[in-house]
Amino acid sequence: MSNPQYTTTGFNHVQSAGYFFLLSLWIQRHMVDLIVLEAHAILRKAFLKNLEKIPQGMVQTRVQYWESSLGKIRKEFEQVFSQDLKTNDKDALERVEILRNAIAHAHISAKRDYLLYRPAANREPDVIRAFSLQPVANLANPMMVTIIISDDQIDLIRRINEGCLGTIAQHLGIPHGQIQ
Repeated sequence: MSNPQYTTTGFNHVQSAGYFFLLSLWIQRHMVDLIVLEAHAILRKAFLKNLEKIPQGMVQTRVQYWESSLGKIRKEFEQVFSQDLKTNDKDALERVEILRNAIAHAHISAKRDYLLYRPAANREPDVIRAFSLQPVANLANPMMVTIIISDDQIDLIRRINEGCLGTIAQHLGIPHGQIQ
């Protein structure tokens, strides 16, 4: 007899959080590709010459980023493309980073249809802003946040991909579909 705790019933919140987490990894990799292609005109030229094969130098340079955090990559991306990014692009990228970190450190239970996250005290202002939270009387100290991934968060990923990442790829002359 199967144990209901090990079925997908009751774990939709975990699946949604996992889906968002994987999409955030995809956005992170996408940012890395754009950073690499901007920094290395020779690799960009080789990539554009043969879109079916990633140049070896690009592969080696990408690997150097694999151990970097989303926060570090986001900050470098914002620095490299500061002229191309709008304030709302930067805010969206930061929201993805904060939500992904919250998911990574959340408490998960099959008994709840949400995840619980307790940010470090120094991260509370960022979490309040990213989650658009309103202060509540008698707030737990330290604060506790419930995480429910909705279509809004998934749409945030879509807007980043189609908006700022697509625009920057176009600016670099890179077919956006090739680095998605």
